[in-house]
Amino acid sequence: MEESNIKKFNTTMTEFVKDLKNIFGQSDRDLLKMETALEFTKIKVRIIMDVFVDYILNNDDFVRHIFAENLKYFLQYDFVTEIGVTSRENLETIGQIVIKFKKALEIKQDDSDTIKAIFNWFKMLIYYASQDQNKDVSHLIS
Repeated sequence: MEESNIKKFNTTMTEFVKDLKNIFGQSDRDLLKMETALEFTKIKVRIIMDVFVDYILNNDDFVRHIFAENLKYFLQYDFVTEIGVTSRENLETIGQIVIKFKKALEIKQDDSDTIKAIFNWFKMLIYYASQDQNKDVSHLIS
């Protein structure tokens, strides 16, 4: 039996957080919090994806620039303001992952292989979330 898109999304998010720990260190507090939140997906499978869909997948501008791998755009991007994360709970989950995404781009901006890998993690997350939601994002891919 093939894995569901939600399961693939959660697995990819877990692997992305592990990869970010290679940049920020194994004891990074924000990433440890994210790992704890990901543990809850074993009980409430949609806990992370629902927030991701609301703040990332439904933001056409964000998705378009992810697929364009627009480093300059994201280096100037104010995630909290731009994606409109309002609740503390959402800021601690998806807000932290996008903030770490931006910091990783800043730190590794001269390392093209790492930048490509970081964008690819987000592309996979968008893909699995869009498949789960039956949302066509192909018009956002240039």
